[in-house]
Amino acid sequence: PTDVDSVLTPSGLVTVVDQADLFSDSAETELGLMASRLGHQYTMDLVIVTTLDAEGKSSMEYADDYFDYNDYGADSESSGVLFLIDMDNREFYISTTGRAIRFYTDSRIESSLDQIEPDMIGGNYADAAMTFLVATEQWLKAGIPSNQYTEVVTPKVFRLEWYEILIAVVLAIV
Repeated sequence: PTDVDSVLTPSGLVTVVDQADLFSDSAETELGLMASRLGHQYTMDLVIVTTLDAEGKSSMEYADDYFDYNDYGADSESSGVLFLIDMDNREFYISTTGRAIRFYTDSRIESSLDQIEPDMIGGNYADAAMTFLVATEQWLKAGIPSNQYTEVVTPKVFRLEWYEILIAVVLAIV
């Protein structure tokens, strides 16, 4: 028997949500233990979700919404990574939030998906989920890439100076 706390995220939620019933009980436990260990080690929620019904959403929308609306996310930034196996849309997807975004760059996500793809094609879903966790551990150990940045978009505010208004008024009168 597995201690229930050993398969929970740092925020106290279940690490493996197998709604599509793709994993055996032993695989679910093994995945949950590893996700929980990594999550606690790096203070972020690592979650594996399978679904048969994406509720009319894309895989990206379903994954992002699942993480947000089920209160996943460790620390003040709600940090975490969710791996979705979406049997409805026949896709798999990796969603990141908070500090996890800086570890799991777009190129790292693509690399992970490339590693996962053979198991997904072969219908080896538990192996695919384990490959996701192994890749995640690799990226977390590697740390945040030195060239990593988060683009902050600042809205441009246009203000007219007093002299610009004066020139506009003078030109309007003339």
